[in-house]
Amino acid sequence: MRTPHALIFAVGDELVDGRRLDANGRYITHVLESLGCEIDGRLLVPDREERIASMLAAGLAASPDVVIVCGGLGLTEDDRTRDAVARAVGAPLEVDQATLARIEARFRDWGREIPGKVARLAMIPRGARPVVNPIAVASGFTIDHGPTLLVALPGVPRQLVAMVERAVLPVLRERLSGSRPVQTGAIHVVGLTESEVEALLHEVVAGAADTRASLMTTAGEVEVRISVRADEEDQARTLLERMLARLSEQLGPHAYGRDGDTLVSVVADLLRGRDLTLGVAESCTGGMLARAITDLPGVSDVFLGGVVAYGNRQKIELLGVERELVESYGAVSGEVCRAMACGAAARLGAGCAISTTGVAGPGGGTDDKPVGLVFVGTLTPDGERVTRHLLTGDREAIRRWAVKIALDRLRRELVGLPATGEPVETGERAG
Repeated sequence: MRTPHALIFAVGDELVDGRRLDANGRYITHVLESLGCEIDGRLLVPDREERIASMLAAGLAASPDVVIVCGGLGLTEDDRTRDAVARAVGAPLEVDQATLARIEARFRDWGREIPGKVARLAMIPRGARPVVNPIAVASGFTIDHGPTLLVALPGVPRQLVAMVERAVLPVLRERLSGSRPVQTGAIHVVGLTESEVEALLHEVVAGAADTRASLMTTAGEVEVRISVRADEEDQARTLLERMLARLSEQLGPHAYGRDGDTLVSVVADLLRGRDLTLGVAESCTGGMLARAITDLPGVSDVFLGGVVAYGNRQKIELLGVERELVESYGAVSGEVCRAMACGAAARLGAGCAISTTGVAGPGGGTDDKPVGLVFVGTLTPDGERVTRHLLTGDREAIRRWAVKIALDRLRRELVGLPATGEPVETGERAG
């Protein structure tokens, strides 16, 4: 069995200049890898026909098994992908009448006027096969060019995913049916640096044949992705599970989840398991913690709400923090952080609470309380605890890191793991 190769092109000026991240590339990479493909590259291409065509021609010259192009299939002047593909494969564009009829019917169903240039949406290179868009009108197509299957899809992520799952995957599975199967899995890690995770990973994968591992780091978190290729799918799955189990053992309590898990989903499940609810009190994170929690669909059964008490007065009036604590210790202190958590639990009627207060910068730091100093408080049925953390990076990185630490602190409290950070001894419970 041979290993098929693939290239991915993402078209758009906004991708090249960084205004928007390439959300499609990662999804398509995972799809192709799951089918046994080796990804030879992901390229960002500007909205210029000659550049798209020349880069596609260079990619096709290497005779990869699959080329997937995302974006640039709409009606605006900068949607030049169909023209560029036609140039690259040497085939003229033609209107696919069945696609045109379907697009015009959709406009009528919506009660909207059919645009004058609508036929352009139905144009595909001669010899290509249309790919129906079940959500919108910007259709895609597939075309064979020598040994290569080229797939062109719209760039809107929701539309692209729907088209891949409904129409493109069956074609890819048939095309790549003779390849060696690959199984891929991920472990999510919090509280370790990338270099620390890499050292532990090396002990697991060193010398393993047909195995690839990669790390992706965000503030306070590392994702480890391992791919194993074997002659049989069951064999690949067994080898992968064995490696993931060894790595989880090496990582210990820092490994919080697998594959689609997030810190929020893991914490939410732990709360549900103990029939507990959660409230948050935020200062330095300014609502980012509550937003991270509410990004999880269905979390309303355990998350009651939050208070962003950025000023001292708001900490006192909204959370019931004693004025004397603020005046004696300052807003950035373990004492105030603890009182904020207690206040959030009391005011929101929650069984658990998280609080954050700190100096996110770039200004405002002192010798005693430098930029990056963050206190995180937790309240659970098992007690109240505050930890001190000194974080690095710019303002955004510090705040994002603080959110991850806060969620991980609650995770650890709920499962009886030791807390990260420096424990802070505080006085009697305020209020």
